[in-house]
Amino acid sequence: MNRRHVLAIGILTACAGIAQRAVAAVLGQLSPPPSAAAPPAGSASFAAWLDTLLPGDARSPSASAIGVAPAVSETLVQQAGGRRVHDAGIQWLDAQARARGAATYAALGEAARETVATTAAASPPGSLPNVFFILTRDEAFKAYYADPRTWPGAGYLGPPQPDGFERFSEPPADIAHGR
Repeated sequence: MNRRHVLAIGILTACAGIAQRAVAAVLGQLSPPPSAAAPPAGSASFAAWLDTLLPGDARSPSASAIGVAPAVSETLVQQAGGRRVHDAGIQWLDAQARARGAATYAALGEAARETVATTAAASPPGSLPNVFFILTRDEAFKAYYADPRTWPGAGYLGPPQPDGFERFSEPPADIAHGR
């Protein structure tokens, strides 16, 4: 392990601690959680939110096309306080939509949804929009890229095993060509 790896691990550890403190601060501001039942995974606003973060294109499916919303909802519910962040975040999305003249976040056009996502990402650290953005983005990316249907769009052909690397005894092409 070199110095850069140690530094990267230190930064990631610090960021994880900051994120945990931010979640705790937001949870302190929210009302007590509703029943322990899982949140409605079919929430149109939540699915639209995840599609804004992970839209589909010609090479990759959207988050909703591969069922990311139920997986992210379930993961958040299992985290301490995640249910409250999930539910309050969806309420915040719909409030942002109403401020823009739509009934729900799902009813907004693509440009307006992107504006709301940008607003959440740029919100002060520890605020509900920022924590909701960070938690849902992180969990959505994990669920999305764990699905093999997304790999071709990312240029990933799949794990090298059990077939192995064809030319494992040769140096990587960029080293072999002096780059």
